Amino acid sequence: RLVGGDGEALALVALGDQIVETLRDDDPDIIAIDAQSTLSAEVAGSGTTWRSFLGSLAGTGDIALTNGTLSGFNLADLTARFDGAHDEPAASAATHFDAAASFKIAGGVASTDSLEADGNGFEIDIAGQASLETGVLNGTGTLTLTEPPPGQALPFELAGTWLAPDFYPDSARLI
Repeated sequence: RLVGGDGEALALVALGDQIVETLRDDDPDIIAIDAQSTLSAEVAGSGTTWRSFLGSLAGTGDIALTNGTLSGFNLADLTARFDGAHDEPAASAATHFDAAASFKIAGGVASTDSLEADGNGFEIDIAGQASLETGVLNGTGTLTLTEPPPGQALPFELAGTWLAPDFYPDSARLI
């Protein structure tokens, strides 16, 4: 359920009438996505606890985000990590994008072979997985800058969690 307004939750994740997770708009560490979305999924699961329910989920789906705005994330800061720059991170600016992915869920883990996004100044392709229970991420990707200099590809590794993703240069693919 999505709600709006100052200090209200951006999203509530609930199982029945029990709220499991609350994402707040006043949390400075949250990367906020505002986009039109389309989700098509066939997923089934059962369980007597949240953990057993998530662990039983299985299925497939597709998601597309259009006319998106990404806040709380700085593309220039990410690319500076690849250049070895140690400057203070710049203030985050909104990044506009479109994205799409097909995914599968098995054993409480969502995975994709290709999440593709393109926006102002970049294209990105990510393959990886995420635990639905813990939010732990694991994957690889390539960020291609489309505005100066065009075509510069930066391979990276993705780790961390849904709420605190970490991006690292993928040194094995940089060589």
